[in-house]
Formats: sequence, C-alpha cells, structure tokens
Amino acid sequence: SKSIFNNLNLTTENFINQIGYSLEDMIINCQFNLEDCSYKENFESIFTYAYGNCYKFKPNGINKSSKPGRA
Repeated sequence: SKSIFNNLNLTTENFINQIGYSLEDMIINCQFNLEDCSYKENFESIFTYAYGNCYKFKPNGINKSSKPGRA
C-alpha cells in the first residue's frame, strides 16, 4: 500500500511545510529588548520530523550589550 506522500509525490517535509503554520501567520508584532524585530530578518525556519515547522529567533545585533572591564 502506498502512503499519501507517494500518491501526492510529496516528501514528509514538503507536506508538513504546506499544511503547517508559517511564521507570518503567527507573529503580529515583534519586539525584543524594546527594539522592533522582523519575522523575515530575525527568525530562522527549521524543520523537524518530531515537531514540523519550527522557528528560531536570531536577534542580529538587537541584543547589543557592553560591559566595562576585561572581555
């Protein structure tokens, strides 16, 4: 017997990407440390077979800090 993925000529990853939520669907507004952020620039899409579509936040300079003394 063939699976639904074989019948539709889709891989599991492609299938879950198509039926899963995108970051655009989930984020209305983004702020980190009182700075605006963007789902296009500050998030990385990651696919896992256990959880499907996952997203990792990357501050890209938003989380700047300085500390006096030795580095």
